[in-house]
Amino acid sequence: ATAAVPDGGGIAPVVAASAAGSTATAAERATPTAHADIRALEELQDDAVAGGRMPILEFGEEADRILEAAARNFDEAAARGAPMATREERLEVLVLLAGDSGVLPLFRRQLSALRESFGRRYEE
Repeated sequence: ATAAVPDGGGIAPVVAASAAGSTATAAERATPTAHADIRALEELQDDAVAGGRMPILEFGEEADRILEAAARNFDEAAARGAPMATREERLEVLVLLAGDSGVLPLFRRQLSALRESFGRRYEE
């Protein structure tokens, strides 16, 4: 069985100091471990490739979970009394996490790995 990427539990906790006036931005408070979760997903991909195994089939679910947890964290931060992020800040962070510095390169790699894996199977 493939090890799962954290289910957002690592992303969900918002530093309590944020509500007490921390200088961290709303985005930093809302996504404290999102990049670590993305790196964990990348490691799952690396392990599958290095082991000659089929690419992880749960990629979409894991990527969705990371992005949904980051989005949910904005609401949780606001509920704890942290300064609310603007709609633009929320969108900027989610685009960053989903884009070129986040999930997008992993998605492209996943597609390539799937093409190669199924191509090899077809040729056999």
